Order: sequence, then structure tokens, then C-alpha cells
Amino acid sequence: MSERPKELLEAYAEICTEYGAITPVNANYYRYFGNMPDDDMSYLLRVILIDRADEINRWVFAWPRMKTEQDIFDYLDTILYMIALGFVQFTEDDAIGYCQPVGPKPTGEEEAMIDHRIRASRPLYRRTILKLLAEKKRGEV
Repeated sequence: MSERPKELLEAYAEICTEYGAITPVNANYYRYFGNMPDDDMSYLLRVILIDRADEINRWVFAWPRMKTEQDIFDYLDTILYMIALGFVQFTEDDAIGYCQPVGPKPTGEEEAMIDHRIRASRPLYRRTILKLLAEKKRGEV
């Protein structure tokens, strides 16, 4: 992960700690994410896309267009990484909530598993977006 997202995570951690927004993490938490089935990952992506739709739409429809498809995929990678480490949880109404993970950090092996899972999920991004758009067109979302 680049330095910029690490700095972002440190800032989130500080703010969340101030507000008491914490979540427990451990090896089982990291391993679940690393072994998450595609259906669960697609659901996570769906929730992220719905929660962040306004922001993503601004990027897609901005003129001049400043963000590429890769920028959006990188954004999704970052959110998934934050979920994998425990910095992001979902509220009862499926909105993104930020928190401070409390527990051991992932080992090198767990980090590699998380990174691999996120990279392996990239083919799901476009499919999930297209499915969500079709559902929206039909009035199902």
C-alpha cells in the first residue's frame, strides 16, 4: 500500500479513537476476508457502490473528466483494504462507518492473503457495477 492511504488510515484511527468507534480484529477476521467467497465480495462491492454512488457519479460525469475507470477501481481497492483491516464497518442501514480496529495487526502472510483477495476481486467490480445499473434501471434499487 502506498504512503498516502497509510497516512489516511492513521488519521481515521485517531479520529475514531476520539469518538470511541472501535471494532475488534484478529487472525480469524483477516482470514475470513482473505478467503471470502465471490458472492460475499460482490455483496460488499454492492454496498460500497450504493453508499458511495454520489461521489463516484460526480467523478464519472464530471467535465472535464478527471478520473478514469482505473481510479475508481483503485478507490474500491482502498475501501476493501480498509474493510479487511477493520477500519470500515457497515451500519445497520448498510452505510459505511469508520472505526479503529483493536487487536493484532495482520501478519505478513495475512497481508498477502488480503492483497491477493482484493486483486482477485477486480473482475467482480465491473460485473457488480453493471448488475447494479441494470437493477436501478428496472427500479429495483
